[in-house]
Amino acid sequence: MNDAARQPASGGNESAKRLAFAGGLLFAVWVAGLIWLAVETSNPVTLNVAQMMNADCVVVAELSDAETGEFQLVTKIEGREPPETFRVLGIADITGPESGRWLLALNRERAGDYTVVPVLYRDRKLLLVYPGDDEVVAQARELLGIE
Repeated sequence: MNDAARQPASGGNESAKRLAFAGGLLFAVWVAGLIWLAVETSNPVTLNVAQMMNADCVVVAELSDAETGEFQLVTKIEGREPPETFRVLGIADITGPESGRWLLALNRERAGDYTVVPVLYRDRKLLLVYPGDDEVVAQARELLGIE
């Protein structure tokens, strides 16, 4: 027998290596894409439609004093505009954004203070507040039909 007949063709081996490399590269790109999607789309803020629709006003405000519930108005999105400085009753019991702006759906009380519009869920009243970032404000405007 001839030596050439005993030796496997190296062309097939190289082709398999290239194919395996291309498959591995494609897999790595796919995994990276999935990771990017998970990071970019995880935990989006979802506004409660009933809460927004039943509010006297929807505003973006900054918390000035957590103990008294005093806020500084940044912008009114919908409804009656509160004064530049206003108080939200019970805000100390609500978990909201740690700092910065809050988006609040509020009802005005007789004394001039405000309360967060409650949402009924399984016989409980939930007081929902949201971060007041641009994305959430745009979502609120769209929900309320404001251009």
